[in-house]
Amino acid sequence: MKSFKTFLAEMASPSDIVKNKTYYHGTSSLDNASSIARDGITPPEIIHKRAALAPVVGKTYATPDIGYAQIYAIGGDIAGSNSNWKARGREKYGHVFSFSGHKLQDIQPDEDSIGKLYYENKHPYWMDNLVRKHSTEKTIRDAKEGEYAAWARLGKNIVSKMSDSQKLELIHNNNVHIANTGKIIPDKAYRIDNDKIPLLKKDGSNFFDHAEELDTDALKNGKHVVINSK
Repeated sequence: MKSFKTFLAEMASPSDIVKNKTYYHGTSSLDNASSIARDGITPPEIIHKRAALAPVVGKTYATPDIGYAQIYAIGGDIAGSNSNWKARGREKYGHVFSFSGHKLQDIQPDEDSIGKLYYENKHPYWMDNLVRKHSTEKTIRDAKEGEYAAWARLGKNIVSKMSDSQKLELIHNNNVHIANTGKIIPDKAYRIDNDKIPLLKKDGSNFFDHAEELDTDALKNGKHVVINSK
């Protein structure tokens, strides 16, 4: 059993920098959006825990990058394209939830983001030691070649070995996605009409020019009641 001292050492409490940011979570499903409105962003049930792309047990995921949340809302990295969303079986609307960093508790960098930093050679020097010590040569090679699953595997291998200060260093300096322990109750909900995909910029900088804020109480019942119509 872990000592209380060890448990505390593995927790990274949000800093003021994190608390003062807005974070986002996107979903392309109305059912999922309704569930989030009712119950919050909750850790998903994980069937294959050892799968490279499986989320970390007990973690909920969010990002300070609205462009990344937009990808999940519209069902792919297709902002600005003339993609026929109807032919692809998408729903009419995607959804993005936002919340203040003050709602975060115990955080760590998203494992995929860690692997991507390593691939892009944007990581701090101390990460090299952790990677060599806790990842196989194959995982390192695959991550360097840009394999997404290897990024996640490498990130999972080392994130639990990082100190609080190391986790926060990656979060502060690289604007990475984060994984939070426990559920998060979002502050606001938005819908984006998939007919507007051709108008969206990939970085999400004009997302809120086209999105509409929703009444979260109505969304709990699967209904869209627009607060601010566009």
